[in-house]
Amino acid sequence: MRTIVYIDALWLKVRDGAVVNRPVYLAVGVDLDGCKHVLGLWLGNTEGQGARFWMTVLAELRNRGPR
Repeated sequence: MRTIVYIDALWLKVRDGAVVNRPVYLAVGVDLDGCKHVLGLWLGNTEGQGARFWMTVLAELRNRGPR
């Protein structure tokens, strides 16, 4: 049994006092039937995509366990 998880980030303009660009981290899973499921969206800080933030995202997904 194999499943696929795609992870990526996209940049959105967010109004937080001022308008700033912030990364939104996205995780999408594909099950055995080929159906896609959004596993989560995380709004990052303004420093950009960092390995430390990706580690928190992946750790959260791992800690959820199989569903």
